[in-house]
Amino acid sequence: MRQIFPDRLMIAMARAVAVSALALVSAMPAVRADQPMADDELAGDGCSESSGLGLPGEISFRGIPEDINGFRTVIPEPERTQPLRIAIYQGAGSPLGGINNVGGRLLQIPGSTIERLSPERVKSDDLSGYDLIVFSGGTSMTQARTIGEEGKQNIRKYVANGGHYLGVCAGAYLAIAGEEWSIGMVNARLVPGRRWRGSGFMDIEFSDDGRTRIADVDEPFKCRYRNGPTFGPLDRPDLPPYTVLAWFRSEVNNSRSVPGTMIDSPAIIEARYGEGRVLLVSPHPENTPGLDHLLSRAVLSMVLRRDELP
Repeated sequence: MRQIFPDRLMIAMARAVAVSALALVSAMPAVRADQPMADDELAGDGCSESSGLGLPGEISFRGIPEDINGFRTVIPEPERTQPLRIAIYQGAGSPLGGINNVGGRLLQIPGSTIERLSPERVKSDDLSGYDLIVFSGGTSMTQARTIGEEGKQNIRKYVANGGHYLGVCAGAYLAIAGEEWSIGMVNARLVPGRRWRGSGFMDIEFSDDGRTRIADVDEPFKCRYRNGPTFGPLDRPDLPPYTVLAWFRSEVNNSRSVPGTMIDSPAIIEARYGEGRVLLVSPHPENTPGLDHLLSRAVLSMVLRRDELP
């Protein structure tokens, strides 16, 4: 029998443990936001969070420079608040890191509560008891496939009857009317050459409407971006036009993208759908330093000023 010396034995044992761990990880459900997508998801948007798993209500800033906005609070706390009953989708296509980051920001609204909805509940629950339905970052086509036509119809019914929808990155892709698989609530399409652009920190500038509805900030600021949608008008006669609340003033461009097409395109839009409203956010302010209150201010404006908005 061949003798195994202690150092070789330790190496062999370490390799065995590594193989076992790899097998265990391979068998785990896909909950990590930074792991590669499956082949059948490559046709999606790929705006999964890259900030780790996190804990409920915990914001993760892993790999994000603390001084990206010069250590300043760009967006102040909202002056006018109201407790909101919020439901956020938790299922395939929405990594937990993104759910926790977006949910953590919305929980900063005093007195608000968040309930996580499984795909089955999105399909079957009466959603009218919620003030806001949220779909966070991830892969929109997987989200759409998982909730199915039944879930899409239930969300359309909820918003049309006066509800509110927030979509961040993948959740924004999910709501536009320009894709056959989407929920189809916003009169927007994806402009050619703007998908799978990559990731980075974009210059964002509020429009006049954004300064009125979100925050009176004149200067551009940095916001984390990862393959989010850049919108163009769809011009469907049965849907009202959207309102641009913020613009991209810079871009990230990889080999799949057309240079220059992201600059001066919408970054945040809002639209009416029936009696309700839809807010779509392409980048990721939820874990960009200095933008702590952007989502809460935008959501509160949508909910509290709904009768004042066009």
